[in-house]
Amino acid sequence: MENILTKREMEILKQVYQNKTNREIAELFHLSIHTIKAHNSEIYRKLNAKNKLDAILTAIRKGYLEL
Repeated sequence: MENILTKREMEILKQVYQNKTNREIAELFHLSIHTIKAHNSEIYRKLNAKNKLDAILTAIRKGYLEL
């Protein structure tokens, strides 16, 4: 199975899955909140997701994340 998400997008999605806020994720990766929001938007677009929960459920279903 080919992962359509980049390595950074996967790292951010895993943090979202762990219920981290955008601010916490930005601080963890030394990025701006704007950059994290841009990554989230790209993750949602690639997974055809409407929100964080939809993105997480889709990623689990596609095998990108494990429960």
